[in-house]
Amino acid sequence: MAYRVTKDVYVVDAEYLVAASTTINAGEIVCLNAGYAVPGSSTTGLVAKGIAKTTVDNSAGANGAKKVVVQTSYTPTGRRAFKVVNSGTGSATQANVGSTCYVFDANSITMTSTGRSEAGEIFRFESDGVWVFFK
Repeated sequence: MAYRVTKDVYVVDAEYLVAASTTINAGEIVCLNAGYAVPGSSTTGLVAKGIAKTTVDNSAGANGAKKVVVQTSYTPTGRRAFKVVNSGTGSATQANVGSTCYVFDANSITMTSTGRSEAGEIFRFESDGVWVFFK
């Protein structure tokens, strides 16, 4: 749904076509793989976009048969961070605030880059999760 920011500027939710044979659950990290949305995973070459607003089941569909709406870190009023799980493997600490983090799975990030794609920048560290600005 589009909404008006100023006289000549409109904003829409980010929508991405979902990859074939894929289910993305609400609240999961969404990445692009060859232009199609997939859940976050420990894979290189993905582009992290944000958090899924709704669940989309394209498990029986072809590439692009369905769309997922994604909350991104970019808004008309500035950036926003999302709180995600801090992976038990290569966990982030307070010392990592401002550093690049990497997608571990559909729900969490890690500081270990090997075999993983960039998620974004750590904005805040808390004992029960990490706030991330997605790319």
